[in-house]
Amino acid sequence: MNPNLKLLDIDVTDKFHLTNVRNKDTSTEQLIESLTIVGQSIGRKIFNTFFTQEANVTTPMSQSYRGILKIEKSIVIISTDADYDNYAKGIASNFRNCYRGYIDYAGKRGKDALIEEFRTLHLPEINKPYVDVLVVAKTVLATGCTAISITQNAMQKYKPRTVIIASVFYTQIGVEELINEFPHSNFLLVEEDELNDDGMLLPGVGNLDKRLIA
Repeated sequence: MNPNLKLLDIDVTDKFHLTNVRNKDTSTEQLIESLTIVGQSIGRKIFNTFFTQEANVTTPMSQSYRGILKIEKSIVIISTDADYDNYAKGIASNFRNCYRGYIDYAGKRGKDALIEEFRTLHLPEINKPYVDVLVVAKTVLATGCTAISITQNAMQKYKPRTVIIASVFYTQIGVEELINEFPHSNFLLVEEDELNDDGMLLPGVGNLDKRLIA
């Protein structure tokens, strides 16, 4: 297994919201809420792993205490337009000073997502030669094409020192494609699905783009 690939542990609350996302009877409002909360949970894991360190502090009683402090780093979170106001928003809620953007694929998936004419880039401008951490937030990672496109565009613009690709529902095919393209990136994954002949996940979540439209 790639040493930069990590399967995230989930608790009962996470599982409840993952089940909500998979449930065809979940309303649009509940779907957005659950995706946001799942994003918040994954964002905490990113914060804990990449933005903290052990350190000694002095208490008001002049005592030394060994605890955890935040490492100051710049962070950019890029997603699809469908993930922007839920899953990616939840991840971003863990970071006070965070740049966010998205790429609009006009509903295209798979290899169609790699064709330039279908993409509209909404990437924030940053007055720095590089950023410390780039997070590619993609709820569904099926074939990997869309995530490859997002990562390529974002890496070219921000020249990140660390790249994190965070996905909730993924396939081995999608992960393998991303590892081949970005072997030094970090992969945070939650639940593995299968891929059917139509490029949809099984047991799956359906077409989230359409489900998120009230």
